[in-house]
Amino acid sequence: LASQKLIRRAALVDPGISLGDLRSLAKLGCGSSGTVWLVRHRRSNVRYALKKMDKVNGKVPEEVLREIKVLSENDHPFLLHMVRSMQT
Repeated sequence: LASQKLIRRAALVDPGISLGDLRSLAKLGCGSSGTVWLVRHRRSNVRYALKKMDKVNGKVPEEVLREIKVLSENDHPFLLHMVRSMQT
């Protein structure tokens, strides 16, 4: 069971994914730090939750960097796991 989860997780992490590879399916929600979209990878059909956040004066806000750090360091069944972060 644990090895299957690791294999699945490794398959989700594709360093070649760009925003152009993802197609928006639905808006899942929005809050003070951004909007979450359900997206699908065009080639693999894998679905992801994509959180879009705005920069402030061309910089990523400190609270966003903190969120990225916390999500990327945790592996818990009740939390989404961070696949990757991108900047545009």
